[in-house]
Amino acid sequence: MDQERWQRVEDLFHAALERTPERRRVFLDDACGGDTGLRQQVELLLAKEEEAGSFLESPAMRDVTVTQTAAETAVGREFGPYRIVSPLGAGGMGEVYRAHDSKLGRDVAIKMLPHAFARDPERLARFRREARTLASLNHPNIAAIYGLEESGDVDCLVLELVEGENLRGPLPIERALDYARQVAEALEAAHAKGIIHRDLKPANVKVTPQGRVKVLDFGLAKAVWGPEQNQDLSQAPTVTGLETLAGHIVGTPGYMSPEQARGKEVDKRTDIWAFGCLLYELLTGKRAFSGETISDTIAAVLEREPDWQALPAKTPSKIRELLRQCLQKDADRRLPNIEDARKTIEEVQRGSKRWQIVAAAAAVGILAIGVALWMRGPARPADRSEWVQLTNFPDSVTQPALSPDGKMLAFIHGDSTFFGPGQIFVKMLPDGEPVQLTHDNLSKMSPVFSADGTRIAYTVYTDEVFAWDTWMVPVLGGEPQLWLKNVSGLVWTGPHQLMFSEIKRGVHMGLVTAADNRMGARDIYLPGPEPNMAHRSYLSPDRKWVLLVEMDEDHLWEPCRVVPADGSSQGRKVGPPGGGCTAGAWTPDGKWIYLTSNAVGANHIWRQRFPGGGRNWSLLDRRKRKALPWRRMAVPSSRRWRCRTPRFGFTMARASGGFRWKATPPIRCLRPTARSCATGW
Repeated sequence: MDQERWQRVEDLFHAALERTPERRRVFLDDACGGDTGLRQQVELLLAKEEEAGSFLESPAMRDVTVTQTAAETAVGREFGPYRIVSPLGAGGMGEVYRAHDSKLGRDVAIKMLPHAFARDPERLARFRREARTLASLNHPNIAAIYGLEESGDVDCLVLELVEGENLRGPLPIERALDYARQVAEALEAAHAKGIIHRDLKPANVKVTPQGRVKVLDFGLAKAVWGPEQNQDLSQAPTVTGLETLAGHIVGTPGYMSPEQARGKEVDKRTDIWAFGCLLYELLTGKRAFSGETISDTIAAVLEREPDWQALPAKTPSKIRELLRQCLQKDADRRLPNIEDARKTIEEVQRGSKRWQIVAAAAAVGILAIGVALWMRGPARPADRSEWVQLTNFPDSVTQPALSPDGKMLAFIHGDSTFFGPGQIFVKMLPDGEPVQLTHDNLSKMSPVFSADGTRIAYTVYTDEVFAWDTWMVPVLGGEPQLWLKNVSGLVWTGPHQLMFSEIKRGVHMGLVTAADNRMGARDIYLPGPEPNMAHRSYLSPDRKWVLLVEMDEDHLWEPCRVVPADGSSQGRKVGPPGGGCTAGAWTPDGKWIYLTSNAVGANHIWRQRFPGGGRNWSLLDRRKRKALPWRRMAVPSSRRWRCRTPRFGFTMARASGGFRWKATPPIRCLRPTARSCATGW
């Protein structure tokens, strides 16, 4: 390599080091252009710099020319049925090449082990024993070992070739948990066979284009260099990440457990520590333990805690606790089994999916509540029946809000029923043309008219910083403005008085009342500890009570709650126990509460007398359900009937005089003077 070329490689190497791992690829795409050889040389340096931090390799800058020359010489060489095609990388445990298997017609990875093996029969014998054990691992998340080849003084491992990218954070929480779960499954399978990885880190985990996680180099650190005894790093000299110590240490400093750093004997709990480091990095994009020098990094591992505040605000509490359990410095206090980590992640994933389903059903619940309230009113004989479609967009419209005088309708033109991208529109009722008031990509929810009907307030959610703010736009048009920060689900409770949800700390959201200038703020309700959230609220007609919906620590919907409007107590939960409640409403006389709940599996509309409690009531839909205990439902008819049927559904149509309904199948009327209809479905 000529001096000019080498200087170019060195310059790019140092420039890439100054960038975060996720930005290096874009930088190299631009800097190297189509010069694949130049890029390979820079990436080889970067790979060796990563390995140098694990004490498994001498300085990258010192021997890259030798390694590059050896790699070029190896191309075309054959080991049994395997022919070397191209270099893939190099590190302290050997050089890795792409090779072609002529017998099976597939590409594999060939890892050529360090030359020191040929001069150390004892080490070579130990490696062969370990390799046979490692080859017994058979799991979809573990890169397989196919065999061991010998040729002259070179020993080669034949490995599964994993196409894909190394794990890098930060990732969205759902994706980070999915990858972490797969890593945990790989560790669980290995630990069941008594195999410990010892060097788990993002560089040893790849993700295929199909999203399959593959853990690489299982147990190879011990197989190559032997056990950890007498390799105490706690007294290591101060060296930089590109320098090395005499000897070879099993592990990488930023991911080594305290007992591993001290050179003590390790067990599967050292992998659990590294798993915690890996998950932390996937969520935050930075290492849990780092320092400018190796000794700084080891000191962080032995003495300091990770920056827990760096975790995304929406990190579920169970994942936060899992990380703390994995990263206990005392191995006896650490999570004992990786199976427990896998189960915790799966539990959170199930809850997240349930939360998404419930959130999607929330709008259906709100609509059904409105139907329920309409049905409470007196019904008059209808001389005609028709549905009136108020909007005519080719796609979805959601979250309607009426002006105080009932003459205008505001809504969000968008698909989301909770929060999501969409635009605020307003139209005069009944036949006015919709007028678009916003033109942006912000995630919105909960539009509401001001008390005087001249403005529309709405919540804007910003995912990157977990912010819930209220914006305002004039009904007659104008530039939307950020009005109140840290205010969501706002409603007017008087001409200049508001009720809204507010983040108190982290992701802890409580219910607050204040003047519209934010003066005189007073807490109405604070749910549990962080990260519980009180999300939506409904003031009773007499202004003495507030019906609200809330989320638990994993952001799953809890049963609804009624609290005093003066904030004097925590109130009580209402509705069927054990179900998630997503929306609510009061009857105009304040004697009944309507709410949605999934207490029986699917979401249904329930009602409950207030304040006396009484029986829970349920509205029905057309879908068939398994038989449940008999319920009672008010029937919107000028004559009230008591009826019974094992399966019951109804349809409704808005009519000029009220609502018409019909039962499926026909109802057998038992007493024509009763006030309700008992049903089961």
